[in-house]
Amino acid sequence: MVHVRKQLRDAVKTALTTRTAGSSAYPTVAGNRVYIRGSQPNPEGNCPYIKIKTPVEESERFSMDNDNQRTVTLELELALFEKNGVCEDELDAFCVQVETIMDAGISTAFDYEYTGTDFDYPREGSEEFGIATLSYDVVIITNNGDPETSQKN
Repeated sequence: MVHVRKQLRDAVKTALTTRTAGSSAYPTVAGNRVYIRGSQPNPEGNCPYIKIKTPVEESERFSMDNDNQRTVTLELELALFEKNGVCEDELDAFCVQVETIMDAGISTAFDYEYTGTDFDYPREGSEEFGIATLSYDVVIITNNGDPETSQKN
């Protein structure tokens, strides 16, 4: 088994790349270009893409049974180039696709809440590059000494 953070990242990647039954289409404009932090995509050659990150975790004792409540920050970085329109509009449409998937539920092992979106436009001009980072707080209950098993599994 693996740490619950890896399980979370893997569940999100699966949800964002699983094609709907009877369809060959991916659920987002990123297609299968969904990466877990560390597998750094080349923005020029891989847009649009989604990068999954879990940069922060806070933990506190949850019960007298030695359970821990872990609050993991989940960030989904959505990036794209826009050549013909308004980058903000295309990013918003991309966000709708991802938020809809996340709202449908990624796993029964995790409770999560959308906490906001940050936008960045590092390059503007005839070919805009935009990044929207969706943030979620994910609550995972584990037993102290067992970081591989969510108590909701």
